[in-house]
Amino acid sequence: MRDIMVRNDPPSVVGYTTKDIAQDAYVLTAVQFETTDQQNKLSTLVSTSDAGTTAWNGDDNVPGWYNSAMTLMIPKADGGYDYYFYASDGWDDANETEYAGWCDKFGYIQPNVTLTTGLGVWFKGSTAGDESITMAGQVLDDDTTTTSVGSGYTIVANPYPTALDLQSITTAASAATAWDGDDNVAGWYNSAPTIMVPKADGGYDYYFYAADGWDDDTETEYAGWCDKFGYIQKNVTIPVTTGIWFMNDTATTITFSK
Repeated sequence: MRDIMVRNDPPSVVGYTTKDIAQDAYVLTAVQFETTDQQNKLSTLVSTSDAGTTAWNGDDNVPGWYNSAMTLMIPKADGGYDYYFYASDGWDDANETEYAGWCDKFGYIQPNVTLTTGLGVWFKGSTAGDESITMAGQVLDDDTTTTSVGSGYTIVANPYPTALDLQSITTAASAATAWDGDDNVAGWYNSAPTIMVPKADGGYDYYFYAADGWDDDTETEYAGWCDKFGYIQKNVTIPVTTGIWFMNDTATTITFSK
């Protein structure tokens, strides 16, 4: 289930999205808001229905407590992830206080973690049961958002709290040639910029960026996201709160337009 709310409050638009996370399951989701101070702190943007996992036994860590905690995985620019865990008794060393919050694996509150709008992140549910996460903040004012991505696979996200049409996503990456006359170029999609959209039942839907995608409805040719046969894919939406994979052989940019 997914709850979406946007409220018009001058001078800015404030909203939130809530996404369910099943027990011990992984969900790829999107950062779609910014904080009022534009610092985008994790502790301000993200809350959860999870009560948190016990991290401390007196002055000592509970061994392996983080293995059963709700977990946030933030992609690093050079590969891999930064991990944060939700503790019921996180220790804030600066203020010498204890409260529920996002921690390192040792149970120390991490107050300065930032989340970039348009970033895709993984959440892993705790082992305690089904929970949800809520992201709340200001909606982006800009009609377009451009993100720099490296070569290979990058998690990006619809940065707006509304569904977007696939064809409203553009990239500076070189589109691939899909057609040779009336025939497909063999394996053209293997070198094409690629978007992978998670399916509700697992796996991904794949779309490939062609310079000469064929629109069967209008019988015209133009650059756009296609199936593996080079046909422009219409009526495909990137849902709210959904992170996606983007793959390209070289560093480039990807732009979302609402």
